[in-house]
Amino acid sequence: MIDGGRFISARVAMAGAAAAGARQACLTSTTSQSDVGNAVAGAAAMLPGISVDWTNSTCNPGGCTVWPRATNDQIFLRIQYNFSAAFFRGFTKQLTQSSRMVCE
Repeated sequence: MIDGGRFISARVAMAGAAAAGARQACLTSTTSQSDVGNAVAGAAAMLPGISVDWTNSTCNPGGCTVWPRATNDQIFLRIQYNFSAAFFRGFTKQLTQSSRMVCE
């Protein structure tokens, strides 16, 4: 039951972290990929090793390396985390979470 609770907690933390990263991507004209990664990691501090999957993330138009973001750009951010159970050592799963945001 403890591992089940940890798994659910990780999923909830990932949802918030993906939203925080997408928000950071839209937030300022000086935002970089490392800023987005730091926002994701900060929002899910209990999940060491959480990261942005830039290969499956898109920032339209022009890709995720184009800053500053413009009004109505869409950010699709995908993050990943490798979950390992504490008591059932054989249970590991790569978790992914996505978030979509339209910049204003």
